[in-house]
Amino acid sequence: MSATQLASVQLGKALTNDPAGVNCDPVNGNVFVNTGKTVLRFANQSTSATATITFTPAVTYETEPIVPLVVTVPTSVTSAAAWQGEIETDVWGRECIFTASASTVKVTVFEP
Repeated sequence: MSATQLASVQLGKALTNDPAGVNCDPVNGNVFVNTGKTVLRFANQSTSATATITFTPAVTYETEPIVPLVVTVPTSVTSAAAWQGEIETDVWGRECIFTASASTVKVTVFEP
């Protein structure tokens, strides 16, 4: 199956209301358009278990695979959200794919 596409919230001069985010797809993963300035906000709805987000590299380096980027999202008790930015397009791609370890994680994609 293909990864679930995510839309981005375009930030500008006008006031933007805080979007609720969408549940991550832990089975098929998620994909979003990555400009290199894209920022992701992950919010774990679980009060008892942390979650992980695994970003899949889009390239190899001289035939050697690049290790996926794995970030931990704390429980909702520990932190309201975890942020990830500066996702380099030459490594992670213009269409960046990640997989969350649980559907309790909500994601919002922001584009400045």
